[in-house]
Amino acid sequence: MGWRVAVQGASRRLSGAYTCAAANSLGAATSHPLTLNIKYAPVCKEDQQKQYGTGIQEQVAVTCTVDSYPPPTSFRWAFNRSQEAMDIPRNTYSMTDQSSALMYTPRTEMDFGSLLCWAANEVGVMDQPCVLRVVPAAKPEPVGNCDVINNNSMSASEAVVSCTPGWDGGLEQSFTLEVRESKNKHSRILASVQHSPLPYFNLKGLKPREHYLFIVTAVNSRGTSPPVTVSYITPFRELPSIASHTADSATWISWTSFVAVIFGAMLSILSCLCAVLGLMKFKSSAGNTAAPKPSTLSPFPPPLKAAPGRDSGCDERASRKSSLTGMGSSNVICSAYDNPYPHQERRYVPDDGRYFADDGRYNISSVSATLKTCGNDNVYH
Repeated sequence: MGWRVAVQGASRRLSGAYTCAAANSLGAATSHPLTLNIKYAPVCKEDQQKQYGTGIQEQVAVTCTVDSYPPPTSFRWAFNRSQEAMDIPRNTYSMTDQSSALMYTPRTEMDFGSLLCWAANEVGVMDQPCVLRVVPAAKPEPVGNCDVINNNSMSASEAVVSCTPGWDGGLEQSFTLEVRESKNKHSRILASVQHSPLPYFNLKGLKPREHYLFIVTAVNSRGTSPPVTVSYITPFRELPSIASHTADSATWISWTSFVAVIFGAMLSILSCLCAVLGLMKFKSSAGNTAAPKPSTLSPFPPPLKAAPGRDSGCDERASRKSSLTGMGSSNVICSAYDNPYPHQERRYVPDDGRYFADDGRYNISSVSATLKTCGNDNVYH
């Protein structure tokens, strides 16, 4: 299934790429581009050079350019005299695609004038020829309407010099800018721009409040145009935006310093508090790790002493039973008559066989102990 589009009143302006698009409830699609070329007879191209300068017995290349589809198949040249057009021989010009180049040499002053150019293709021949003028070559005319531009978007050290081109003298021309001091037009050149295709120049690095002279000239193969001088004084700007920015930066720095001081003081106070708390915690831990506070202390019965005149042996109370408060484990307590420390007792722990001296007061729990005779020692268990 396909569709056809009929183009009515087609002209060369309708040439180009066309696409077809379709859409329904499920989506949309676009076709590949289709190029449509409208055939038309040649016409003279607008943006081309239409005046050429040369001298007597000097050859000049004159170019005639056209627009057409398909491209031209032939060209015709003629010189326009006052009464008739005189054809130019075919062997004096060439053809390339959409243009033709004529090598023309004026023999006398009568050979300066207008050259006519026609082109033809399969559609037809041009209705109106291209008119190209050949004039005596001369120096270019001076530029006009020169202006120096410096707006708010540009710094004071920048400027733009813009002028309107004058007649080129029938030849290709270029433009030159010289920057000099205002004291003397013939002073040394501070800067120079040459061979610019347009009289339009961007300048940078100008000094503030300095008086400059900008000299613009046009140049072609025949010579140089008279110079055009523009006087310019660079402006001086205080740049308040920069000062404001500096003040804002200073304010920001002062606030930053203030915040830093406050933060440092708070950090110092916090460090001191942490140190005090740590010291208090350390002292509390040291007190807790000291010797445990004894629980209820129960004295042993009075130490057994040997009778006068006896070196060893058990006391007469060896068979007496005493109710003692002893260790949770089954400890054995001995009181030796030959103990060099009469006010101390030795406690024997059966688990590891060690003796150690004690002053008779122990951390003990309720245990019944019986005094019995054990050789030279009184033993409690």
